[in-house]
Amino acid sequence: MSPLRVSVLAYPGCFASEVFGILDLLTMATHVAAAQGAVEPSYEASVVSPRRRVTASGGAGIDVSAVRPADVLVVPGFEISPALDPEAALAGLGPEVAAIRSQAAAGAAVVSICVGAFLVAEAGLLGGREATTSGL
Repeated sequence: MSPLRVSVLAYPGCFASEVFGILDLLTMATHVAAAQGAVEPSYEASVVSPRRRVTASGGAGIDVSAVRPADVLVVPGFEISPALDPEAALAGLGPEVAAIRSQAAAGAAVVSICVGAFLVAEAGLLGGREATTSGL
């Protein structure tokens, strides 16, 4: 059986803790699976972006790989406050929205953390669906 390909989308202003939290969670899942007798990880995780360099919220640089086919694409949230217009925050994220749309069209499951749902909605994947976020 092929490992599940999990990509975490990094983009300017995303929360690095949400990017790396997913990787940490999958690492711990591997330890639990190994304790149950699994020999190899059942996933391959990567941090991807349509950009060459990404600076997360707070100024942390994130090393990224090019976007490639995935089975699951995780979209982390970004810094938002009541004073920030979500549409303005999304205005500069066209390449990420296109990447989300492309991954979904190729059959990837797309999931988001918190206000990452705004990017998923901008990609047109939430039409006619209910979604919840705790960002505003």
